[in-house]
Amino acid sequence: MKRFIHFANDEKFIDKAYDEFQQFDSEVESHFTIFSNNSQLKHIHFNCTIVKENYFKESGVEECLNSYDLIIIHFLDSRYFDLLKNKKVKTKILWIGWGGDYYWLINTLNKFSIYKELTKTNLGIKDNLLLKILKKFKNRQKVSLLNRINYFSPVLEEDFLLIKKNYKSFKPAYLAWNYGNLEDHYQSNLPINGNSILLGNSATATNNHYDLLNIVDQLNLSDEKIFIPLSYGEKGYKDRLKNHLLKGGNKKKKFILLEEFLTLNDYNQILSQCPNVFMGHIRQQALGNIISLIYMGAKVFFFKESITYNYFVNKGILVFSYNQLLENHDLLKQPITQENLQRNQEILLSLWGRNINNEYTKEIINFVLERPKKIKND
Repeated sequence: MKRFIHFANDEKFIDKAYDEFQQFDSEVESHFTIFSNNSQLKHIHFNCTIVKENYFKESGVEECLNSYDLIIIHFLDSRYFDLLKNKKVKTKILWIGWGGDYYWLINTLNKFSIYKELTKTNLGIKDNLLLKILKKFKNRQKVSLLNRINYFSPVLEEDFLLIKKNYKSFKPAYLAWNYGNLEDHYQSNLPINGNSILLGNSATATNNHYDLLNIVDQLNLSDEKIFIPLSYGEKGYKDRLKNHLLKGGNKKKKFILLEEFLTLNDYNQILSQCPNVFMGHIRQQALGNIISLIYMGAKVFFFKESITYNYFVNKGILVFSYNQLLENHDLLKQPITQENLQRNQEILLSLWGRNINNEYTKEIINFVLERPKKIKND
């Protein structure tokens, strides 16, 4: 039987990975190894091995890793550099990226920025061509290390193509894979019923909250509640944003800050009140939330340069841009038609449904170990 070893942090997505690979336990034996300094894990609820941060520096680690057919990294950070440098480890490596672990490979692209202008101004973010050139030069050694990885599965294939555009020497081949599926993890049966707005998904600058709030100022809203999730992210950024929300005309708006972690049921109850969703990310972010909201029937708005927006448009999914909204404020009051909702749901199931996820996992088992056909590398 084939043997895979998974490495991950104590994060909520890992249960979904475990469930997916366990469906193929007659073909592959999957061992999950979790980095943690605690003997009790918070998010992971299955039997696994807990190791310390310096695991890849331990004596004899090569013998252990070489006994597996595949090493799977869930979110790559600096601790894995010791693994990538170790020439005694011969096992193939698959990196399943989350976005935050690989956007440094995209951020140095010319004429690309994950921050909008008002967010840059308010946070003092410098983002110019010279800085990009310097960062890209400094990244050369790290990119060279990444070429020890055989396969790479980012959240969207568009991310892979942007990395290849920015670093033509990037060698890992592309494989598709998703954490979870619509039927089991993201689908909510609650109908959309209300007139509230969901704005952003976390207390991180990549939400471009300042630019979203500028759009809100132009909409002449009346009694709409605006939910702003801030339960996770960066405390310093959250405090700064909260101070901004207390200024001037913002005081008149019905902002509801979601600062505490909510159960999935409670969070879905809030989502069901929001037929309109304002996302400000230029990079891929909050994809699980977004596909769930689109499936429920919400209208999701993006900046036109958003990678996620362009991905959805290219797949035929009905989403909206702020250009459309500012030209026609009545869009907020117009629900998705049943025909458009059904088409969106069908496309989403073809991309994030249970069946396609099973196919992706099966392809990892077959492609990585048997190579029946060519895997995309450009």
